[in-house]
Amino acid sequence: MIEETRPKVISRILLIEDNPDHGELVVRFLDCSLAGVKVEVAAAGGKGLARLGETEFDLAILDYQLPDGDGLFWLERILKQKPDLPVVMVTGRGSEGVAAEAFRMGAW
Repeated sequence: MIEETRPKVISRILLIEDNPDHGELVVRFLDCSLAGVKVEVAAAGGKGLARLGETEFDLAILDYQLPDGDGLFWLERILKQKPDLPVVMVTGRGSEGVAAEAFRMGAW
C-alpha cells in the first residue's frame, strides 16, 4: 500500500535576520503571500537558537551574515537542536561554495 504524504502546513516561521529593513520586507512579503502565517524575527543567530528551544516553528529562514557568526555556524547548531526543521538560508553576498556547503549540511 502506498502511503499518501501531504505537505506540512506552515503556520509559524522564524526569520533570523539582523538587518531590520530586510526583516521587515520579508515579513511583509510573507504576510501578503501566506495568509495566517505568523512570522517572528530574531536579530542574531543565538537569539534564533534560543527561540527555537522555546517555541515550535515549521520553518526557519536564516541569513548568512549575522553579527554573532555566519549562517553555516548557526545552521549546524539549529539542525543539532531541531534536526527535522526545514532551514532556508538566504544571503545577498554568498558564493557558490557557501551555497554548496549549506546544502551539504542540510539547508533547503
